[in-house]
Parts: sequence; structure tokens; C-alpha cells
Amino acid sequence: QAEPRYLLAQNVSTCIDPLEVCLHRQTVQDTVHIFQHSIPTEGKPITNQKNSAVYFCHAFVNLLIGTVKNSRLK
Repeated sequence: QAEPRYLLAQNVSTCIDPLEVCLHRQTVQDTVHIFQHSIPTEGKPITNQKNSAVYFCHAFVNLLIGTVKNSRLK
């Protein structure tokens, strides 16, 4: 049987990224992530949710139609 401290170290190293374990907590808490520069967007947005939802609905219906056609017995 392993000592409790070694067992704890083993569990931490298998469940959590070792680099995150090595971080100094106070340094992480004191770091402020404030962005001072904004980049203007150009052109259309990357994804349009309305169009993509319609696309996925049509794709799902086509998949259903293909499944029904293939599963019918002759």
C-alpha cells in the first residue's frame, strides 16, 4: 500500500493536468485579463444560426427519408 501523500499525488497527476497543478494560485488570482484593443469585425458573421439550423433540419429529414427507404422490405 502506498503512503497517503503519494496516493494523493498519483490521483492528482492522473485526473488533472500537471501544469495546472504547478501554477501558483495567488499569481493566477492576481492576473487580470482585460483587453484594451478591439478588432472590428469585417464582412458577414462566420455562422448564421438561423441558416445553419435550417440546414441541419433538412439534413436530418433527408437522413430519415433515406433510412425509411432502405429499411422497407421488398
